[in-house]
Amino acid sequence: MNTLPVVRLPLPTIFHRHGIAAGGASFLLLVTNSAVAQSPPAEPVAMSFTCDGLYRSQVYVDAQHDDWDAEAQPAERIQQLIDGEWQYDWTGPNDASFKFWCRHSEHGLYFAVVGRDNVIVAPDGGEPGDRMEVWLELDQPELRERDRLVMVQVPLWPALTDGISAPEWGYGLDREGELTASRAEVTASEGGFFAEFNIPFAAIGNYPEPYAPMRFAIVQRDWDNDAEYEDEVGIGTAAVDRANNASLGELSFQSLEQLVADIRRSERLDDSVQPFAAQFGSLGGSSALDVAFLLGDKLIIAGAGFGGLAWSSAQVHDNDRQEPVSLTLIDVDRDDELELAYRYREPRRGEADQVMVQEVVSIFDVTGGQLSRIIFQEVANEIDGAGRFESEMRVAAGIVSFRKATNGTLARSAWFDPDAETSPDFFEMLNPWDSGTRVVWTLQGSAWTAETE
Repeated sequence: MNTLPVVRLPLPTIFHRHGIAAGGASFLLLVTNSAVAQSPPAEPVAMSFTCDGLYRSQVYVDAQHDDWDAEAQPAERIQQLIDGEWQYDWTGPNDASFKFWCRHSEHGLYFAVVGRDNVIVAPDGGEPGDRMEVWLELDQPELRERDRLVMVQVPLWPALTDGISAPEWGYGLDREGELTASRAEVTASEGGFFAEFNIPFAAIGNYPEPYAPMRFAIVQRDWDNDAEYEDEVGIGTAAVDRANNASLGELSFQSLEQLVADIRRSERLDDSVQPFAAQFGSLGGSSALDVAFLLGDKLIIAGAGFGGLAWSSAQVHDNDRQEPVSLTLIDVDRDDELELAYRYREPRRGEADQVMVQEVVSIFDVTGGQLSRIIFQEVANEIDGAGRFESEMRVAAGIVSFRKATNGTLARSAWFDPDAETSPDFFEMLNPWDSGTRVVWTLQGSAWTAETE
């Protein structure tokens, strides 16, 4: 454990304004309060947060605040009671509550916590002392759900001495002791504390970029030891149920925003062009998660598993009439690597000035970090005020089929063929009055081909 001395500084502006009173005191003001909360708190709800990836200042875990202050945004005070009795154990937000900030880099997660605590307590007998907990669900789908849940705890009571703390495992499969390459420092101030610590990605499974959201909760554990029947309380962003990871909130990351900003600059796109339908999954780079999304007229994929590939794209439409409907991940060839199914709508005008909206599904494969369209099928027709019919897509082993549209409200008398004088760049669907039962796409060699059955 690092034993360097802690330099205690006044809390700067952002932490004074949004946390606890500024003051350079190196002592802890002990305040006792025998009062109890006046009314029962509301039931806790799972809260979600975004971890900042777009910052300029370098983060150092050193109990100083200037590396956070310049860019810290106002944060919500966490004062949900998730453990303990409000009548006996918790006198309210001044007894225990906190605000926190999160950043991430390629190395891991960084947290700054400004907390209120009228008495910081060290371990006593069987009690572990005041501490912060971070609960995470690891990105390890090969594990059972309950085995993916881990907890890292950071002792707060070292604020009573030299302030040097150490993140350590508090819960998790075969995880115990201090986290390698992590550190924490805690400084006391009047009415509370400031804690700064990191959790390396190497400790929680080399979480790859681009980061998919992960289930998350952060909890302050507080026990004042000033009443005979008092128990420890938990103030947190979610009630932690070890048997149900879904009880946690969500921590999302700004790496996607960084990627989008880089692509905008490269493609000379305006900032108003927003990503559509971001999806995370294994697209062929490695077992790690990759990301896919639409940006303008491009389908974008990116992932650390593609080696030197930062991102790759394919143009999915060439006119302003096409409107995205959905982007989903699907394994059409059963090779455990996902393909991308992009669905869009396009209005087409007939000779009598009628307007039909056609919907098309284009399925893209990822090979060698490059996108190629393998299936392109019309799946729906709709005329406003006249009705709609749709073809159902089914996926079997190496077969993608589109059933004839048999149920719908668009009659043949109202329908017209907008493709009669053109050569569409998709395979046309079977209308309810057509012969045949389905369009079948199969993989022949290295190409997908369509036939009507």
